[in-house]
Amino acid sequence: MGEYSMTSPTLNNDAILNSSSLSLPEKVREYLEKKTGRQYRVWVPSSPTSCLWGECLWEMVMLSTTEELLPAEYVFMLSDNTIGIGFHHFQTEFLKLDESKYYVYMSLNEVMKSRDPNARKVAKKLAPGPVKDCEMAEKAAKKASLKYFGREDAIIIDFDQMGMTVNFKAEGLSDEEVLREIEKSAKALSEAWKEYLEWYHSERRRRLYERTGLKKEPPHIRCFIAEWPPNTGNPEKDREIIKDVKQKLSCNDRIYTPKGLLELKNGEITVKKSRR
Repeated sequence: MGEYSMTSPTLNNDAILNSSSLSLPEKVREYLEKKTGRQYRVWVPSSPTSCLWGECLWEMVMLSTTEELLPAEYVFMLSDNTIGIGFHHFQTEFLKLDESKYYVYMSLNEVMKSRDPNARKVAKKLAPGPVKDCEMAEKAAKKASLKYFGREDAIIIDFDQMGMTVNFKAEGLSDEEVLREIEKSAKALSEAWKEYLEWYHSERRRRLYERTGLKKEPPHIRCFIAEWPPNTGNPEKDREIIKDVKQKLSCNDRIYTPKGLLELKNGEITVKKSRR
């Protein structure tokens, strides 16, 4: 895992900025290629088109023949003049760590962003390692965000895949100001990611997983739902979640929630009373 740097020697950026023949995405591409030493592929559709992040005016992705992941893996601009920079995932889907070490299915995004204060506490009992990973990433992101942007929430984390993104509004900014914001964002991401990797490769983390991971797969499927009853803001989606939970419980799966273990009684979902 190589270290990313935006501190290369001063380059002839003025030549890029002053070239009237280059569009903004081409200026960004040339700027990042000189800064990172990597090539980028740019997509500029004739009209805004749906992409991973919304309605895109343009997007670019770093081309790499290695598995090395760098903070400036992608850059995009949305139709609302938002520009984003970051990376989408770390190796494989991060949530797979829950399944392989702790044999429990959960969305770490839902756990970390849950409005229920008990969600993290219960999730940490089921899968201490992945939740600790998320908390360390969150800590690193807040620290870098505060340093470069004066607020803690500038770096957005996808906890399920351990990706990080910084977004900013480009409306009213000159091309030079856009490049400066991109460079600042890349530096913030680089610092946050470097700090997280120190934890990821640490002996403390290895011992935590060894100490808390289950030694063998349990006889039943285990799932954790960060909010119960579901309240997604979409009644139809809530009904689908309830239907899915009923199906799992009828198959004797274990469904954990911040309120307790769920069970099926007379076709209705209830919270199992704890035995103390």
